[in-house]
Amino acid sequence: MHDRANDEEDGEPSNGVDQIDRRDVELEAQQERRKERARPHRQMSEDDEEAAVGEQKSLDHRFSKLFVALSTTTIQRLWRSEGRHATTECVKQLGWPFTLKRAMDLCIAGAVTVVAAPVMAAASVAVRLTMGSPILFRQARPGRHEVPFTCLKFRTMNDERDARGNLLPDDKRLTQVGRFLRVTSIDELPQLLSVLRGEMSLVGPRPLLTRYLRRYSDDQRRRHDVMPGITGWAAVNGRNALSWDEKFALDLWYVDHWSPWLDVKILGKTALRVVQRQGIASEGHATMPEFMGTANHAG
Repeated sequence: MHDRANDEEDGEPSNGVDQIDRRDVELEAQQERRKERARPHRQMSEDDEEAAVGEQKSLDHRFSKLFVALSTTTIQRLWRSEGRHATTECVKQLGWPFTLKRAMDLCIAGAVTVVAAPVMAAASVAVRLTMGSPILFRQARPGRHEVPFTCLKFRTMNDERDARGNLLPDDKRLTQVGRFLRVTSIDELPQLLSVLRGEMSLVGPRPLLTRYLRRYSDDQRRRHDVMPGITGWAAVNGRNALSWDEKFALDLWYVDHWSPWLDVKILGKTALRVVQRQGIASEGHATMPEFMGTANHAG
């Protein structure tokens, strides 16, 4: 009688039952091995999926924070620049038209600064000898989106005051040299530096006093949707000979119809107005009277 070990070594099972049992064991073992091999793969996939979900949530959270921040900044800028109402006009000077405008500003302002350097030097000497120092008049003015900048001009008035220490009216303080500088627009030449710095443009609404901001109507505040300029649509259509309402109407027309080609047209008209010396002063005033607000201003 042979034992099972010898039968297995010879490769001949002792009977059919033993063969079936052995096959069942082998099948079970194979299934267990498959499960063992598959289990780490499934676990790794689950871990990767959890990591991907977590990373996506993190990205969504950061994107949401960035979107809120950008939206808040944009709304605040629109609020300030639109006088409490937002329109598409405040983003008008963007894209390639604005790039072209800026390129024109840099090229023309740079060339004029070089050519006019002797004239500015002579004006500096004249102001220093007749009015003393400082040679330049500096004042904060609101620019595009009402962001303040320092506006520069050659001084045209002295600082004479009355017995109470108040400055005399403009016509009493305007000197002969100053009058000449105004008539020829030489007093505006230092603003070319503001153009080169990007605070102003050659063409745009004139930068007015900061205290005027609270006196504007909502519509009048739209004049700050574009860059302020040395010359502008109002300047070539009457300048200081216009009433405030007329000037603001022309400024807003420029804002609504701005294009680089309109700037070129205004620059051409400006050269003609300087030669003709028109609109230098308002009737009855050496300069433009103070703007007191639309409601209180008689035009």
